Amino acid sequence: MNRHAITKQDRQNGAFYTPVHVAYRMARYLSAKRPATVLDPACGEGDLLAAAAHEFGTRGIHYVGIDRNPRALEACKYALETRGANISLHCLDFFGCDLREVVDDSANVYVTMNPPFKGYGHLSSRKRKGVLKTTPDLKGRYNLAHAFLVRTLTELHPKSVVALLPGTWPRASYNHLRYLIDFPENSWRTLPESTFGAATTTTGLLLLRNLDGQSPGGRSETWGRVRSSRDLRQGVATGADATYIRIASLHPRSGRIVRVVRGRDIGMNRSVGELPAMWVPPKRETRALASLIKTLPESYAERLADRFCVKRMQRPLWSFHESCPRWFLREPKLIVPEVCTKISTLYDAHGRVLPLHSTIAIRVKGATEARKVAAVLKSQWAWDWLRPRCPRMVNLAIRLTVPILRDLLDRRLGRSTRSG
Repeated sequence: MNRHAITKQDRQNGAFYTPVHVAYRMARYLSAKRPATVLDPACGEGDLLAAAAHEFGTRGIHYVGIDRNPRALEACKYALETRGANISLHCLDFFGCDLREVVDDSANVYVTMNPPFKGYGHLSSRKRKGVLKTTPDLKGRYNLAHAFLVRTLTELHPKSVVALLPGTWPRASYNHLRYLIDFPENSWRTLPESTFGAATTTTGLLLLRNLDGQSPGGRSETWGRVRSSRDLRQGVATGADATYIRIASLHPRSGRIVRVVRGRDIGMNRSVGELPAMWVPPKRETRALASLIKTLPESYAERLADRFCVKRMQRPLWSFHESCPRWFLREPKLIVPEVCTKISTLYDAHGRVLPLHSTIAIRVKGATEARKVAAVLKSQWAWDWLRPRCPRMVNLAIRLTVPILRDLLDRRLGRSTRSG
């Protein structure tokens, strides 16, 4: 589906068209064995099915696509018919159809999919009810992509699955399937943030070939839930860093004043005492806060009001663009710059420094763990591992991303028992 640029409507619907090289990579991972039914439950214009047809041919393979968009299905039909594929296309809502009418119960099903990425909060009440009607074991504020995966596994019982999912999927609180990654032959591969071009979204490929916990020798093993990966998070986005720093100089009586760190501060090896001070607003409006807002210089108020979170998201004038995790200002952490030509670190021993959006924070237990993590990040091995996986910037710099950084630390240090 890479033939078209991603539109604003696509983003609102959670649609990100699969680049050709990713579609072919997914087909190779699928490893379909004849006779087989290859299914895409959100096929769109058919790039994933076309890649599978190119990889496996047409003999003994039945290609099945489901999508709600009739125009997209016409493009999908053309893409597959030109390859001589045996196809069945269905203009249906994946969560509103009876899958037994789409796929034969006796078929060996292989699934390749790039489902819509849409958070729970962006789904209508009607959509939520429709999803839960067919996928009742979903818990919490799930992502629609996860719902696609759950229904695929529970009702289609596929031989293997290759799914393009949000980069946060392995550690998401709603994800009750993360244990599958630790089965032999299954894996999670984080993709570079530049995979979708101008669309700034992190993604990963989930490969499932073993869905019953069988070891390569055929022995069934007992698997517990996978422990949560160590806590990493992008620094807080305020939307107006300079303005909040200026407000701190007014010595407001509401909220608090803390030291903040930007990526360039870490790169310049600034000490905590050299970091700028910033005003952090309270979570709830108070009389003191209301008084402060009324007395702000006009230029400050205009800058705060001009932010996307205020104009479009209807957030209060004084609030940050993003909420601040409690551990950011309570527990020890190691902070690294998001963009760098070499990795520098800043250790916040007492949880008193607020990392801003140009940084990534790594939660640690104390100085000993901080030294271990810093040593890994500063090693040549880590730099060689990160460079081909991270988006490239100017002057040979790379842009670190949370999923890729987490993958590196999990590989080198193992997984933490601490939850996010």
